[in-house]
Amino acid sequence: MQQFPEASHERTTPLSKIATRDVATLTKGGTLGTAVRIMAERRISSILIVDDDAAQRRLIDFWLKEEGYSTVLASDGKAGLREFEAESPRLVIADIRMPGLSGLELLGRIKGFNEDALVILITAFGTVENAVEAMKLGATDYILKPLNVDELKIVVRRALQHQQ
Repeated sequence: MQQFPEASHERTTPLSKIATRDVATLTKGGTLGTAVRIMAERRISSILIVDDDAAQRRLIDFWLKEEGYSTVLASDGKAGLREFEAESPRLVIADIRMPGLSGLELLGRIKGFNEDALVILITAFGTVENAVEAMKLGATDYILKPLNVDELKIVVRRALQHQQ
């Protein structure tokens, strides 16, 4: 059984998952070059996960590690902003409702640093107003909780492919 990281800020690269998925690519008729490209792309695709709910944060982390992504975790908006400045992740997934710096405020600050940054906002309290504001501020996508693992993986993959 996989252990979840206990620290609120942790960088991880699940090499065993990457290798397993790349072998599957090769056995389905993919070339070695394709497998190496996918492996390299996922390793450099660090994703910052910002959520004050530790269980939700670790769950998203687990799902993304299964796909071979490198992750950085932050327990609130302020920590997320520090991690964004330090790590320059390719994608940020942030909860909207957090104490201190909200996900919408975090989105605005991130876009102030890098207007091309990819930010997916998640919330259990979805309203049309929040969704409209998120998109106006430049959110890449907006997902309602409870999260569906397949939907999250598709949205992440689509966002990263669109950026290329």
